[in-house]
Order: sequence, then C-alpha cells, then structure tokens
Amino acid sequence: MTATAAEASITLQWSAVAGATAYEVRRGSGTVVRLRGTSHTFGGLDQWTLYTLSVRAVNAGGASRWAVVSARTGAVVSGQVAALRMAPTRTGYTLSFGFRPSGGSLIRPTLRFVRPNELSPSQWLNSSTVTRSVNGAAQNLGKVSARGAAGGRIEVTFIPAATGARVEPRNRFVRYDTMTLNRWLYSSTVTFNVASPTNPAGRSGAVRAQSDEGLAGALAPGEVVCDVC
Repeated sequence: MTATAAEASITLQWSAVAGATAYEVRRGSGTVVRLRGTSHTFGGLDQWTLYTLSVRAVNAGGASRWAVVSARTGAVVSGQVAALRMAPTRTGYTLSFGFRPSGGSLIRPTLRFVRPNELSPSQWLNSSTVTRSVNGAAQNLGKVSARGAAGGRIEVTFIPAATGARVEPRNRFVRYDTMTLNRWLYSSTVTFNVASPTNPAGRSGAVRAQSDEGLAGALAPGEVVCDVC
C-alpha cells in the first residue's frame, strides 16, 4: 500500500486481494467507506498534518485486518525574502539574508552572510536551507539566493526546496549604499508548495501566483556563505 500526499488530500493505492469483492477505507477511527476499486483519495484535509489511514479487504465471509499507514499532507507557504545591512563582522561580512513566512517570524538560515563585493551579475549565491518546525515536523522551505545587479543594486530571490526553480518577487532589488544599518528590508510576497515528507519526490511543487506587497525597497536574491562569522 502506498500513500501520495498533496496539500489537502492523501491518495491510498493498494494491490488487489484475491477473493475480495470490495474494500473498506477509513481515516483514523472515523467513518468507514466501502468501494470496489484499489485506490481512494481522502480530501478536505488540513495542511502539514499527520493522518492515520486504513484499508481492508471484504467478501461474503467477512473482512480482513486493517492495513494501516501514516502520511502527512504537504503545504502552501507564502513569505518574504529579507536583507539586512549590518556592522562588519570580524571577517568582513556586512550583508545578511533571511526569509519571513507570512504570519510568522523571520528565519535566519545558518549560512546567510556575504560581502557586497562578492555579489556579481554572473553568479548567484545561495544560503543554506531555510527550515522551520510545524505540527511536530520539519519543513524545508528552500534557499535565499542573491546576486549583484546593474547600478550597484542587489537582487534577491528564493529557491523553493520542492522544485529547485527560482521564484522572483516583484520587488526584489535594493541598493546597498542606501540601506539603513540594522534595518531589515523585505521583498514582495512569494508563494510556493512545500512537499509532503511522505513523498517528497512525488510533488511537482508548482510555484503559485505571486502577489505584490510593497516592501521597504527593491530586493534581490543573495546567498549565505559563512556559518560562524
């Protein structure tokens, strides 16, 4: 039996059982649903939530024991890329990057620092993975990615872990020389899928529509290149 999870549904598939005339499925200890096929989709589920799902074979003689599987749904996450100009560290880093999920706190990846002169239009620099814990399970959101741009600007983007495809906020550019010291600047909002840990390779994780929320400046993608600076 296999489980394939999306953001609001989980589909169970199983092999046909010799002699079975029907199958019964249930979620947790809830209502039993009888069907004749060898798959069933449980819909209307909460995001990033662990569910216990069961199936058994039925014929005129009765029912088999329940076969049980636990599966977690995926999620859709929105948030903003963040950039900070700071006082130089002992190794000369003056830029830091992060990601702020909508309704949540700023997340600072372990590798998030860069020197402005390391950013060039020809190369993207990526942070370590932005992660958080939701409902008792780690969500791997993705990486902040940045590069230099024309006119002394910095461009910041985000690379969702589910797809590896760069997402460009509408407002994503900032000029380093105009950034206020120790003040975070935020991009407009990006929205993307987070793959279920039940089947991380089974989700396409298509990027959802992006909305334009003003931010305190134009941002660009930047990578973190230092752990302890």
